[in-house]
Amino acid sequence: MSDIAQEKFALDSCMISFAMKDNLVVKQHLNKAKQSGHAIEIPPVAYYEVKRGLMAINATRRLRIFAKMCEKYPVGQMDNSILEEAASIYTELKPQGINIDDNDLFIAAYCKVHGLTLVTNNTKHFGAVSGLSLADWSV
Repeated sequence: MSDIAQEKFALDSCMISFAMKDNLVVKQHLNKAKQSGHAIEIPPVAYYEVKRGLMAINATRRLRIFAKMCEKYPVGQMDNSILEEAASIYTELKPQGINIDDNDLFIAAYCKVHGLTLVTNNTKHFGAVSGLSLADWSV
């Protein structure tokens, strides 16, 4: 796992949720990284996961909080390189009997293609993806 010394970070949906709930530990990590000039962004599929969940329950206040968060941390874009990398990760893991859902494959692929450290509390799950840099800011 990586620490805050990395240059660029991507927030998994769990970290976005923790930040939106004002989790002190996550907020401290975010502030420290931001103050140190490290880039922080939201992978497009993590954006989708959070947005659909909030819309499904009509959480208008939290949707506003999320919109402000997206102004602070830009949302990335999908392209074919992400799709190609996700297919490669799937192909590598399937023979090992490791199944990761498509959303997480896309998030991992996005981070690998863009050289981002994925900030997640699901490090065991994402740890199966070779070459993916991980950090857990919930601890």
